[in-house]
Amino acid sequence: MNGALVVTQRGEITRLVDTSADGIYDHADRYECLASGWPQSANYHEFTFNMVPYKDRLWFSTSVPLRGGLTNYVPGTDGDFTTSNGPGSVWSIARNGGDLQREARGFRTPNGMGRGIAGDLFVCDNQGSWMPASRLNHLEIRTSRDQPLPFYGHQETRSGTERAEPPVVWFPHGEIGNSPSEPVLVHDGPHRGQMYVGDVTYGGVTRVYAERITGSDGMARYQGAVFPMSQGIEAGVNRMAWGPEDGALYLGGVGSNGNWNHQGHTFGLERLAPAWDGHAGPDAARGATFEMLRVQSTPKGFMITFTQPVDAAMLVDPAHYEVKSWRYEPTEQYGGPKVDVRPHQVTSAAASPDSRQSRLEIADLAPGRVYAITLKNMKSADGTEPWSTNAWYTLNAISKKDIAFEHFVGSPLPTADALWLYDGAASHASAMQMAKDGAPCDWKVEPDGSLAVHTPKDGIGEFDIVSRAAFEDCFVHLEWLSPAGGNVKDGQRNGNSGIKLMERYEVQIMNSAAAPEPPRFNEAGSVYRQKAPDVNASTGADTWQSYDIWFTAPRWEIEGDVADGTSTPSGALSTKHAPRKLKNARMTVVWNGVLVQDDVEVKDKTGLSGVEAPGPARILLQSHPSDAEGPVRFRNVWVTASPSASSNGQALIRSPALPR
Repeated sequence: MNGALVVTQRGEITRLVDTSADGIYDHADRYECLASGWPQSANYHEFTFNMVPYKDRLWFSTSVPLRGGLTNYVPGTDGDFTTSNGPGSVWSIARNGGDLQREARGFRTPNGMGRGIAGDLFVCDNQGSWMPASRLNHLEIRTSRDQPLPFYGHQETRSGTERAEPPVVWFPHGEIGNSPSEPVLVHDGPHRGQMYVGDVTYGGVTRVYAERITGSDGMARYQGAVFPMSQGIEAGVNRMAWGPEDGALYLGGVGSNGNWNHQGHTFGLERLAPAWDGHAGPDAARGATFEMLRVQSTPKGFMITFTQPVDAAMLVDPAHYEVKSWRYEPTEQYGGPKVDVRPHQVTSAAASPDSRQSRLEIADLAPGRVYAITLKNMKSADGTEPWSTNAWYTLNAISKKDIAFEHFVGSPLPTADALWLYDGAASHASAMQMAKDGAPCDWKVEPDGSLAVHTPKDGIGEFDIVSRAAFEDCFVHLEWLSPAGGNVKDGQRNGNSGIKLMERYEVQIMNSAAAPEPPRFNEAGSVYRQKAPDVNASTGADTWQSYDIWFTAPRWEIEGDVADGTSTPSGALSTKHAPRKLKNARMTVVWNGVLVQDDVEVKDKTGLSGVEAPGPARILLQSHPSDAEGPVRFRNVWVTASPSASSNGQALIRSPALPR
């Protein structure tokens, strides 16, 4: 914060100012109190956790006092705590200090808050009194200070019965969690758009896939599945951060001499480097370990998406899935047993055409339960056994919308005849040039190797770049990131760019809101000014996303010949005539692995583009004025003139009709 560090301690938020400018914050520097005064007692368990910037404020949390592991209640106090109106809360202060606000209540040990899906705040809580298992919570933000504080389960009196907001996921105790800590959003690789969650006592890192489902009360809330991710960590994982230079995940270990540690270890710092191939794309799962990538709610059960194709016979055999469920009943006692445990029959299993997804129908499906899904003797198409066979899905509400099978899970790999338009600093100068004058490309190469759009202050297209090679029918793969900021209403200045096939037919790029927001005309995934995407496959601002585009050029009649090499009937044309278009251009667009434009007819040039004409033309990446927090960036852009080869031997598979 303006060259200072901000830290939480038991009763104060403190800013450390490096007055000596030596990079060392010691006793000679200045300590400033940004905030203090929230209610607390001298109990050993009253911690102050976290420090997360969000919505122009700093957010932190406090825990409840304990007596021998149970909540320390003193009858007669306001709220029945030793300290009233404060323990087990989330708070916020102004960035420059002061203006202390209580934002949420009902937490026990909220050791771990972070920005997750869609940039929202997520908070972990630990098993104990009123917490039958540990849980990950989505923090519901009030739109008005007059609204009641959201409540997350830890009762404020011994006889409390207040209804809590449901968790995003439960972590069944001892099976997949014990003391979860900080959640972090995964920005890249096969798990992009999901969250990793550390654990102090269970150890290692778990993975959470979450989706928004509307319940019977009309409220859309997060729910989802938790999976094993990584074990063998030196100490219990308390805090995590992505390295800005290397993209690795850094794990800060912590522990105590009591029961809050992993395998007796009390400290550690480790680095997990991503193993996925950067060229495979942010949505590619080809090189990933064989496992369940997602579990999603459907009206009759669950959709499981795997990282790799599964043996087709196994995928559709219900005997290869074991499902059981239970619910939790919070009590004042530490933790709580599973209640009403029941097995469920898998009545049917339908497979996607590419054998990467299975739609399970489950008998006696009911909301308000945790469903444990176990794979039984399952193998991938190449005979590989799954890295993990377990997923735990917290079903707060059953989805009313079915899910279409995906077109293709993972982007195609480059073929032998692929031409790289951008693959880092070494290649972009030779493959791309400025559109207006043919000069070398002047777009900046970022430290991570991505190519940043030269964004004009005004004037759409002023710094467009084009491929030196020209194409007609082709397949293009590209990856792009659009930063947050700006808005679509004032000239679409929200991280706007685009790719134009033949310099005329644009697929829009911008920082469109992530699903479950509906698809929007002229926003990301659109054929500009002609057709919105069938579904919104956005993962939101500041995330790497991908387009895979199969493009068919228009067909023209020229001097008695058709532009595709065939001839017109004899005498059909006069000796001199202008080229006549016989067929419009067409394109299929797969966005982050989801089919969003299915062999769509492009009736004319899009937006501010050159007029249609026969013959090959170049691929254009657009510069557009923007008020976003930085430029749009590109990476891994390649093209092949033989689109049928781009599927690497797999047929182009189209989904059933997708809802608009």
